[in-house]
Amino acid sequence: MGTARLFIPQERLDTWSTVDSVEIDEYRLLVGGEDSGLELAPAVRFMQEVGGEGDPHGLIGKVKTTAQLEEMGADHMHDSVLVGESAYEVLEGYAATRMTAGAAEQPALEPQEAARDDRSSEAEDLARLLIEKLD
Repeated sequence: MGTARLFIPQERLDTWSTVDSVEIDEYRLLVGGEDSGLELAPAVRFMQEVGGEGDPHGLIGKVKTTAQLEEMGADHMHDSVLVGESAYEVLEGYAATRMTAGAAEQPALEPQEAARDDRSSEAEDLARLLIEKLD
């Protein structure tokens, strides 16, 4: 399995941006004034197929970064994505991964496959870290 990723909806990130202990910039999210945090890559979570095609691409419930959408030839506009003839409703947000040493000064690396890693223990650890720091 690749690097564990956590999907953070844009609405949640907007809420966190108002918390004093959270610093968010284009590439990262730092919590509690620590040098470590999360690398962020723009992404969407596929919620449902709305064009009547079913789900021929098997995307419902999956997370894809904007770079992956481009590779797929998908058209993304706000809360919808067209893949071929199929139309999907998506939730906009970010794929977050734990920052590596020295990443605080660097932009996020090109994201790898952002699959459904939300069941992995590392993703759960990331979520727990955020909940503990933001509560």
